[in-house]
Amino acid sequence: MSGDELRALSADLKAAGAQVIPKASLVVRRSAIAVANHARANAAVDTGFMQSSIDTAFDSGGLAAIISPTAMYSVFVEYGTSKMAPQPFMGPALDAVEPSFISAIEAIGGEIFR
Repeated sequence: MSGDELRALSADLKAAGAQVIPKASLVVRRSAIAVANHARANAAVDTGFMQSSIDTAFDSGGLAAIISPTAMYSVFVEYGTSKMAPQPFMGPALDAVEPSFISAIEAIGGEIFR
């Protein structure tokens, strides 16, 4: 590969980054909201506090999402204890949304690098 070809490749990759970030951010946002909604729909409900405590926050310019219940006992519900069987709701929510997230990210790559 010549120097000119390397410079052209570098310019193409920089331009692709400018296109990828907003699209990827949208996919992350939509997927995070879908995970949170799925988790809320499948969370064990006694008082509804844990279900309503599931929150979504975004970081890294929208390229990272944190979906978590703030109810301190939610980890015990998710994984169980020696006296209580697990009632997972966060893991299954992520598992349900993951295939569509991967497909959407792959589609962005396909659009950019045709």
